[in-house]
Amino acid sequence: MRILVTGSSGFIGRYLAEVLRQKKHTVIEFSKSKGEDITHPTSIAAKMKNVDIIIHAAAELDEEKGKEAIYATNVQGTRNLLEAAEKAHVHQFIFISSVGIY
Repeated sequence: MRILVTGSSGFIGRYLAEVLRQKKHTVIEFSKSKGEDITHPTSIAAKMKNVDIIIHAAAELDEEKGKEAIYATNVQGTRNLLEAAEKAHVHQFIFISSVGIY
């Protein structure tokens, strides 16, 4: 399966991507540390080709960046992913998070 993992450089995402590869899945990584941003729909659309599953683990945790940045990533970014998944006919969308987000 082709699985898009958001937050693939984060605490959960990097281990998840590794385990998925070990299980012989094709992993499409999506990470802010690689210049990708879920707040930009065009950035997301470029990664959606033939994706079967999205595992959404990306989040903004840094309160010093302000409420607007947190909202943009955690709410609008998730909305952007859901809309892109619908347009691309992605079969499954899985949202995961660590306790850090709370």
